[in-house]
Amino acid sequence: MTISNTLAVVGALLAALSFLILGGELLRPRGLVPQENQVAETLGTLLGDLWGPFGFWFMVAIVFITFCSTVLSVEDGFGRMFADGTQIILQGFGVRGRWTNEKFLQSVYIVVLLAILPIAVYLFFGQPVGLLQTAGAIEAAHIPIVTGLTLFLSHRMLPKELRPSKTIFAGTAITGIFFAVFAVIYLLQLIGVIGSGAGSN
Repeated sequence: MTISNTLAVVGALLAALSFLILGGELLRPRGLVPQENQVAETLGTLLGDLWGPFGFWFMVAIVFITFCSTVLSVEDGFGRMFADGTQIILQGFGVRGRWTNEKFLQSVYIVVLLAILPIAVYLFFGQPVGLLQTAGAIEAAHIPIVTGLTLFLSHRMLPKELRPSKTIFAGTAITGIFFAVFAVIYLLQLIGVIGSGAGSN
């Protein structure tokens, strides 16, 4: 599991850095700025100039597959996390029965919180890029909480032989602190305490 997670983190980091480099070196000089729901089309145009129509549709297919895999992994991971957390909290208050059934809770969270709610928000507010920015802000804000709880529970509940090493523990803690600082800065920008990059330009 450690090797698998390490490879996943390193792979995601390399992919993110690759997109940043491609955006800075290729999109910006050509003035190609993805607008709203035209991200796949803009990237497809870039690759289409090299490979023709095949390159365009190949990039569109890759973007579609990436989005689908992200949605599926988020629904599974968050469904399990919310269901486990709810089950533990409710059992602590003496609740038993259907609302402490993990499978039932997981289904409720996947259908309501991860399917119906995002679709409703999109239909009411639109603006895909704005929604992605909001989702990124929520992600940055909740990562420190999840990180802190994970480290606390692993230290208190896991057997000593299964606990993360000091290096992994420190690295995870640093990650949580980094996102916590990022979340605080974003919140201060949102309420106008400090100026945003867009406002200063």
